[in-house]
Amino acid sequence: MQLSKDGTTWYSWESFSTVRQATFSSGPGVKTFYVRFRDGNGNVSPVYRDEIVLAP
Repeated sequence: MQLSKDGTTWYSWESFSTVRQATFSSGPGVKTFYVRFRDGNGNVSPVYRDEIVLAP
């Protein structure tokens, strides 16, 4: 899997995991996280995203 905080700049590919820690900028607001997956043949999935809302 490969992760991104902006959907443009991606971290290195890493092994799939159902749990992963990430650090976002401090402060309230919407934080968006992007992920895509690659299979054994090198096919890359569409980009999936999720949002976390941090209250003030």
